[in-house]
Amino acid sequence: MNTITKYILITILFLQFNNVGISQNKQLNDKYVIVLDIQEQNSKGIPDSISSIELIQAVNSVIEITNPEKVIYVKTLHLALSVSFKEIKVDTLPELELDSRLNIVNDNLFWKTKSDAFSNDKLVEFLSVHNAKEVIIVGLMAEYCLSSTAKGALKKGYDVYIIPEAIIGETEKSKTTAINKLVKKGIKIMPLNELLSSSTQ
Repeated sequence: MNTITKYILITILFLQFNNVGISQNKQLNDKYVIVLDIQEQNSKGIPDSISSIELIQAVNSVIEITNPEKVIYVKTLHLALSVSFKEIKVDTLPELELDSRLNIVNDNLFWKTKSDAFSNDKLVEFLSVHNAKEVIIVGLMAEYCLSSTAKGALKKGYDVYIIPEAIIGETEKSKTTAINKLVKKGIKIMPLNELLSSSTQ
């Protein structure tokens, strides 16, 4: 192999390494991002469509600077109680797909039937197998499933982070109240603008 060929190969490897370094944020290196309940009916049913668009843009920007293998999608499986003279049973309602605007980078998909995603043993096992210690939770809704999931992660011993710009609530006031309650429990805030600015350095 001549000197010019070696130089070209070294340059290509350097550029590839540099690109990986830019696209993945150092603050997110060891963290798993849990994208919660961003399903068609859930996110598109938000009364304020501007908030819905902003949510998707914020969540997608987080996904773009995260190692694709460390992004986890969680969907709610809705159940309905069916009562008849013969029996009482629980039926599974038709599946809601992930929002078509959401950036899907892998098949790390888990279901939940309760508000706390950590009630799903398969999700807990997945994180355990990958030796995860820190999780970031984004999505909806701040007052309900997101709060329950964040507290569930805390109980399991994870360091838990939330990105307010990548979370939606019923109202800005109730979202802020929910976030403040989580912070008091030891959950940390990661401002989106800091993450995005550090990813370009």
